[in-house]
Amino acid sequence: MEGKTIDLKKQFNLFVRVVQYISSLTGSQDIWKEAGNITVKRLRADIVGFAWTGSNRRITTDYWTFSNKIPIEKILTAAVKKKIKEVLESGFFTTQGISIPEKYSLAFLPVKKENQTASVMIIGYRMAGEMPLELLDIYLGVAGIIGTMNTRRQAEKRQENLSALQHILRDVLKKNNKGQLLQTACDIFVKNHSFYNAWIALTDISGKFEKTYECGLGKDFIPMAKDLNQGKLPDCGARALSRSGIVAVKDTYNTCSECSLSDKYFDRSSMTARLEYTGKVYGFLVASVSRSSLSSKEERSLFKEIIEELSFALYNLDIGEKHKQSEKKLLNLSKFPSENPNPVIRIDNKGKVIFFNEAGKEKLKKLKLKIGKKAPKIFYDIIASLFKKKSTYSKTVNVRIENRFYEFIVSMIAGTDYVNLYGRDITDRKEAEEALKKVQQERKEIVTAERNRLERNLHDTLSQTLFSSSLIADVLPELWEKNKKEALKQTKEVGLLSKRALAEMRILVLDLSSAYFVQEDLARLIKQLVRSIKTSTGKR
Repeated sequence: MEGKTIDLKKQFNLFVRVVQYISSLTGSQDIWKEAGNITVKRLRADIVGFAWTGSNRRITTDYWTFSNKIPIEKILTAAVKKKIKEVLESGFFTTQGISIPEKYSLAFLPVKKENQTASVMIIGYRMAGEMPLELLDIYLGVAGIIGTMNTRRQAEKRQENLSALQHILRDVLKKNNKGQLLQTACDIFVKNHSFYNAWIALTDISGKFEKTYECGLGKDFIPMAKDLNQGKLPDCGARALSRSGIVAVKDTYNTCSECSLSDKYFDRSSMTARLEYTGKVYGFLVASVSRSSLSSKEERSLFKEIIEELSFALYNLDIGEKHKQSEKKLLNLSKFPSENPNPVIRIDNKGKVIFFNEAGKEKLKKLKLKIGKKAPKIFYDIIASLFKKKSTYSKTVNVRIENRFYEFIVSMIAGTDYVNLYGRDITDRKEAEEALKKVQQERKEIVTAERNRLERNLHDTLSQTLFSSSLIADVLPELWEKNKKEALKQTKEVGLLSKRALAEMRILVLDLSSAYFVQEDLARLIKQLVRSIKTSTGKR
């Protein structure tokens, strides 16, 4: 082997430090740039770069780092691009020799994201022959760590985006303006995320399209709005309204050629989902994305969660509107309090009960209401401050009586010396709200537990073996001076520990890449598993 001489034992010790460094990167540090720099600096690689498929389906490369400057065009030959494409499609590493004019051995390693090959790590050493298998194993571990850290970082970023979205939607929701809510949602898709355009079609109670909202389309959306007003649904909208889940179209331009917006989807994909909560459909949302984003589980998951948040917000607005209507009905019914099916109570400015209807008597038995007697404390505390006000005043309060929840509209008319209380039983609604909170908390706990489990597995799998190997390696120079025989023995022990750690790393990378098991031959998988177990246990 001509060119650079590589000490594999030293490389493995350096690999440990590289893994520790990459794992410690903060969110403000560019993981691709830092990984390239540390690989050249610590592992003595001559060439490091990363490649992936761009939105135009062409191979894109970036984050090149060199031990000595080399023109990138001399590296990216047709043969090298073919190797990159091969790894992106198959998910398996490969190698290639090049001359620029010195001879270099290149390795093309898959960087996984959610069990799919998202990019390729290109490693090059100045040597004539093929890169040693042991060195390839080390770099497969580096690529695996980069993929794991990048996936984790993007998941955290996704959670931050979702939290920001929830905050924005809730702020808009407080204004009780459905139009502003839906327009803000479209704006968020386009301005805060990787969507080219987004639009929403809202239906009324009868199922007819009531109004549309869009961002990123402008005047090009006018024909679609006219079609919707005439009851003409695009294919994606019809499919979304007929079932739950995401309707994904990869080649929207050709698949939906009759759509009035097809020209806006050239070389793009689309995702559509209906806005639905507790069985009620409010409409649907369509967003245009790149083809690479369509195949990303992370992007689909984010789209789904945004749909769920928006649907829940529409439900809250709907409930609020129904609540207002209920208040209006209660006020109308108050004109005929004796016939009102809900409790109606009147209390004077001295705190005495001067009226209650039959519903109040039956549903509030435990309070033992009596005409001319002091009102129960639960009501007196509510109305005590109202008599200081000289104008008409109304407020809504919730109270618990025994095991039931009631909502009371407390109303005082200017110029009177009494307060009316119009109540209704809201126990079912309260229980539903508590159940929803419980589900949301459980989902949050499941996500946190899964994240902690992955972190523990990564730490526990390697830390003990690497720590032992590092301790022995630290004392070897001193031991060599005193007892060469013992030092040789300990050197072999370091080698064994290194192999064990490498085997454990292989098993961990395999565990993180479940798609690999589906693609690989069973016999080869069994051989690889046996080899890893033998290495990790020290048995032959």
